[in-house]
Amino acid sequence: MKKLEIYLQALQAGQHERKIILKTIEELKSCTPQELSENRLLVAAVYCQLLQYCQSMYEGNVPQEIVEELLQTFENIEQIGVEATKKERYDSNLTTVWFLHELKIHGKTGDVWRIEDELLQNSIQILIQELDNIYFVFDIKENEQYFFPIHNMIAKVVERPEFVDINNPLGIYQIHILQLAVRLFVNSEDKQKILQTLIDQCNLRFIKYLNTSGYIIDTLDLLNYQKNGVMIFYDAMTNKVLVRHKSREYFEGKPLWEIDGVTIEEEKDYHRNKIGFFVEYDLEKSDSLEDHSDILKTEEGRQAFLRLFFDKRTYNILFEHSIIKKADGSLLPVNPFCYNDNKIVKGWLKNKTGTIYEKEHLIDALREYRSSALKVCKECVMNRVAFGLAIMLLQNENVGVNGLGVDELNSSEWYQSQVLKNWVEHCSDSVEALTFIAGQWQRENEYCAITYKKNKNSREKNIEEHEIEPLDFYPLKSDNSWMYQIIGCKNPTEWYVLHGKVQEDSEGNFILIVDLVGDVVGKKFRQDTEMSQLVINTAVLDDPERLLEDIWGNGDEYYLLYNNREQSGIVRNQTLLKMLSALEKTQSKNYLTLETVSEISRTQYDEIADMMLLQRDALEEVGKRFFCDFDSQVYYRLIHNLLWSGIDKAKIGNYLKIFMHHQKLEFSDINRDEKFIRKDINTLYVPKDGRESDSVLASIYETYLKAKSVRESNDMYNHMLELKEDGFYYNDNRINNITFLCDNFECGSATIRMLKAYLNLDITDESEKRKVEQVRASRQIYFIKQNGLDVAQEQRVEVPLESIIKKNNCTIEIHGYYGTEIGKKAIEDFLNKQHINLGGVSYERQIIKQATQIMDEVKEIWPRFTPKENVYTVVREFNMPKMNVFPVTMLNNPKRAICMFVKKDEIKKN
Repeated sequence: MKKLEIYLQALQAGQHERKIILKTIEELKSCTPQELSENRLLVAAVYCQLLQYCQSMYEGNVPQEIVEELLQTFENIEQIGVEATKKERYDSNLTTVWFLHELKIHGKTGDVWRIEDELLQNSIQILIQELDNIYFVFDIKENEQYFFPIHNMIAKVVERPEFVDINNPLGIYQIHILQLAVRLFVNSEDKQKILQTLIDQCNLRFIKYLNTSGYIIDTLDLLNYQKNGVMIFYDAMTNKVLVRHKSREYFEGKPLWEIDGVTIEEEKDYHRNKIGFFVEYDLEKSDSLEDHSDILKTEEGRQAFLRLFFDKRTYNILFEHSIIKKADGSLLPVNPFCYNDNKIVKGWLKNKTGTIYEKEHLIDALREYRSSALKVCKECVMNRVAFGLAIMLLQNENVGVNGLGVDELNSSEWYQSQVLKNWVEHCSDSVEALTFIAGQWQRENEYCAITYKKNKNSREKNIEEHEIEPLDFYPLKSDNSWMYQIIGCKNPTEWYVLHGKVQEDSEGNFILIVDLVGDVVGKKFRQDTEMSQLVINTAVLDDPERLLEDIWGNGDEYYLLYNNREQSGIVRNQTLLKMLSALEKTQSKNYLTLETVSEISRTQYDEIADMMLLQRDALEEVGKRFFCDFDSQVYYRLIHNLLWSGIDKAKIGNYLKIFMHHQKLEFSDINRDEKFIRKDINTLYVPKDGRESDSVLASIYETYLKAKSVRESNDMYNHMLELKEDGFYYNDNRINNITFLCDNFECGSATIRMLKAYLNLDITDESEKRKVEQVRASRQIYFIKQNGLDVAQEQRVEVPLESIIKKNNCTIEIHGYYGTEIGKKAIEDFLNKQHINLGGVSYERQIIKQATQIMDEVKEIWPRFTPKENVYTVVREFNMPKMNVFPVTMLNNPKRAICMFVKKDEIKKN
């Protein structure tokens, strides 16, 4: 079976060669019945891939001799489809083999329409996906009869009177059968008449939309139809849309926009019973069909989406091509009656299925868009408001998008605070609205207030440990005085939200002992007033909601607003005051003010973003579930890193200086370097480590150096050599020179260690020996061909590089794409001491930024971290160098919010 796996890979690679077809057929024919049965999933995959390969290679016109071979092979394997278990029925390849078998058997008996209905209904969705890729098999004839008579089967099924009947409503099965029919009957006038009869007699006009230029706007399993009872069809040639529903009531309300000449039309079965209803309308030539992922790529699109969803109450617009974009940029739903839909369906046209959401869970459906910016301030790139926050607010109370005041935001305040204030002011109950946002804000950002000296057994995560997740409230230091103004505190700076416990004094009066020790706001009150304690008689407290009447006795806890200047207090809604107190605690640990981040210019922000882009793949691997674009991820990680680093107005300059002092090591132009494109045919180019090491050089090779349009004929990691009388050969050329290739070298120590490993040099120091052994375990290893051919892995004989050097009298070169003069000299000195025939040490681009110039700043910003001073400050594409000035905490786990770059652990081999 190993050979079958190899042939499957060859077929999937798509390099068209006749011999691959013949070898695959030969291998399939050689399998015993037992082997076929035991490996039926693999066999089915190979055969179906073989059919697709033939169709693609010959563009449907497969030569007769190959067709005959394919049919003979099918007769060998067809029983595997019948043997399939219930679970295996979900495998598309095995189901296809089963279906072909059924067509063949029933075709010979003349009752092809009798294929088991239940199995067919369960498999029809899979077949629709697969049959387009192997359609040539349905044109194969034997004795003037179709070998796989699918046309007859579909025709018989559709011709049945009960196919369209009030007692058998049109469902997923019937729609999929009609989709197949339309595709298969293109060249058959007789069978096309069957479909035309359904269109004319039953008014099933949607059949016209099932041609090659039309499609159903839904997932393959018609999830929107399943959950909302509606089908949406579109034909690109006529630029028409048809919306169908089984109930007339669905269309009786007003459409979401004025549509000229639209009428509700009826579908009927052969007995004139009404079985469905539809409307049909024309799109304008300038209209385009979009999906939410396209719309939500821009700030303008996000705002337009909010207006469509919340202002127009258009909810079910999360599947592909469900939104019309007009020439002026405005948006409309493709279904003008979608306000009747009970569920939100999220999915794609070619997906087997989608996901269902309730209307109130829109924010969950748009998880990856929540942290993206609804609007970014032009004057300060760090001042923005999250798209997810707008959704959260409008779902809690839909005050209309204009109620958020997005178009009137000013740069002197956080955009986030302004949107919150605007929403609260437009809500029907401001206290309830304040309670909601204070609670949500505090819950989302509470990790910012958790100290580093927490209980080790606690499951809570502080800012350092916090992992990326959807974020609606950016963790910003905000002036929340407007909240206190809304609840009647005219001069907010004079008011404190305090917390205390009730006690009964000696005279039988209830007093409130305010916490000025453990409570964050209480501590601030004590610092501001220099009062060591605060005891208040509950009788003098203003209690408009009569909350104090419910006092039971000692120990009852209350929150209150207290004005020290007037020495008066008020007890109000306890939930609100509790949330405000918790929010004050969260904010107390936050130094990220608008004044601080305003020091970050657009140029500096873009430079940091460009550095992070060098490691985009690693960051997006964990971030793709939470971010729709890279800018959202940059902003998210940057604000968390600023918070974790304790950056305030005094430190922001030095923080930025550290980043701006870094040099970007990118490799997009490395294919212009003559050494790395390996031009000299007599040079063996040795990568500093093997392909399996997951090194930066391996990533560079796969991304920028390896041929993409043709098979790579000069693979840098080709490890097979030939030994001839006059020496070792590589790719039929004698090796006269060996060039070691490095992505970069700085001080040269790592490169020297690599040379020790490759050249098996003697090492006396035990610590150095262990390090070299680790390098040796990940090096590129070369082997000898036997009779010009590769050999089985267990029979390979390794060729040490020192043997090649000695046999061929080679010169040695070391070349890095990036390097330093210090590193170059260290490597040269080492090789000269070893008396090696040195051809030279070189590099294409120089590394110039050194850490010595910013060490004071590094120590100030991250005092708990003590980096070495003799390092270079670079951000390297794919992976950070081992030696750098950043704390390891912000490099070693991209799941963490504070992680801005990635330093992968080295793969250690025994």
